[in-house]
Amino acid sequence: MARPRVAVLDDYEGVFAASEPVRRLAGRVDLDVFDAPLPAGREAEALTPYEIVVALRERTPFPAELITSLPRLEFVAQSGGHAYHADMEALSRHGIVMATGRPKLGGETAPQPSLMPELVFGLLFALEREIPTLDAAMRRGEWPRSLGRSVHGRTLGILGLGRHGSAVARAAAGFGLHVAAWGPTLTTERAEAAGVELVPDLDALLDRADIVSMHLKLSDESRGLLGEDRLRRIGPRGVLINTARGAIVDERALASLLRAGDLGGAALDVYAHEPLATDSPLRALDNVVLTPHVGWTTDRNLAEFAEDTVAHVEAYLDGRLPASGVANPAALEVSRDRHGTLTSG
Repeated sequence: MARPRVAVLDDYEGVFAASEPVRRLAGRVDLDVFDAPLPAGREAEALTPYEIVVALRERTPFPAELITSLPRLEFVAQSGGHAYHADMEALSRHGIVMATGRPKLGGETAPQPSLMPELVFGLLFALEREIPTLDAAMRRGEWPRSLGRSVHGRTLGILGLGRHGSAVARAAAGFGLHVAAWGPTLTTERAEAAGVELVPDLDALLDRADIVSMHLKLSDESRGLLGEDRLRRIGPRGVLINTARGAIVDERALASLLRAGDLGGAALDVYAHEPLATDSPLRALDNVVLTPHVGWTTDRNLAEFAEDTVAHVEAYLDGRLPASGVANPAALEVSRDRHGTLTSG
């Protein structure tokens, strides 16, 4: 069988192409790196030659119609721990295996450290100390006055105390914040282990918190969780930070409340539809700080993504990748030609 062809997608920053794991993989496969988005409407044409794809987060969606157009594709190494952008049923139906997250190749897999506190507190301080506004004024030759707001002694309400939420809670202690948390499955034991106060009722947490930081996964239950009524509970001096998923928040209601002053401010890295529309009302509000979904685009994260995805590809080609370590092991039940396989572990 000929060497498999591998496409590394969306390497805009050039981290994958320059990484040792990708250079190593290129020694055993025919490998192409795409450093720009695939041509709109021509994704199938671009990916038709490839048996294996390395995908960088959700930059390239994999809907059913694209998957159906790629008869050679057999394996997708997806960086990050989720695949909201991929039609998993279609992948399985066509016998295409998808591996996500950190490789589970025997032994203990070290958890990937959360870098989310860096962005959360960067956004918070940018908003509360008016850093973007002051920077712009200084560049215009001005010497502006400002009355920033300290976070010390205020209450941070965390929605979702998983890997990212727990890391934010630990960092918050260093700034003198009192931390309270709510989550659909959060227990007293987990809250105590994280050193935070458990508030079992979401509305009660929103009423109490001065700053609300979102760290929930997107699901049927979390979609639209913060509508107008709940956003209003945060109040005219309250702040919302969303680095989780834009669809958890009613974006239209958010913009309306911010414009009216019924919500004090917002710092956002994620949006219901990305890229954020050029005419979004959020872009025109002074009490908002916006970033273009950069929570995961750090040098360290991308280097680890390169290492993890290449490890998945190598293990698949060597027959060392356990079925328990992929998102859809049922895909292997589809009879087709393959360059690799899974183990029964």
